[in-house]
Amino acid sequence: SFRAAGPCSGRPDPVARTAERALLPMAPPAGGAWRTVCPVGRRGADGRLSFKAKEGSGAELRELVAAFQPTLTPAEVLQAGAFGGTYFRDIESAATGKTHRDAWKDLPASWLKGLDISRHIARPWDQYDVSVNKYKAKCGNTLEDWE
Repeated sequence: SFRAAGPCSGRPDPVARTAERALLPMAPPAGGAWRTVCPVGRRGADGRLSFKAKEGSGAELRELVAAFQPTLTPAEVLQAGAFGGTYFRDIESAATGKTHRDAWKDLPASWLKGLDISRHIARPWDQYDVSVNKYKAKCGNTLEDWE
């Protein structure tokens, strides 16, 4: 099993989500360590990032990785105030039957540089703050909507 994690594009992108699942091993949201599983992407002239699958990867994975071309890195998404500062809030998951707290602590420190965790990263959903978002727009759904 794999989990998707990535930028909020504002519309579904099944190819990107499939590529992400192929790259990120399943781990509890508040317990897995982030690790590099493919080389860092390169930003093209169009602003999109491109990636190459690890040496020895199968054809399907190479195709999925090549199709995944986000415009922002995870750090850029967090710095832009994704999800009104609620993305890494504490959750009680109906899917896992567990309470997950402080998931943000597993992120690389460089992704969080200059951010107030309680305002920009781990704000409860009911305290969503549109002013934190770079575009001053509400983006995302409740955990219940996803589960």
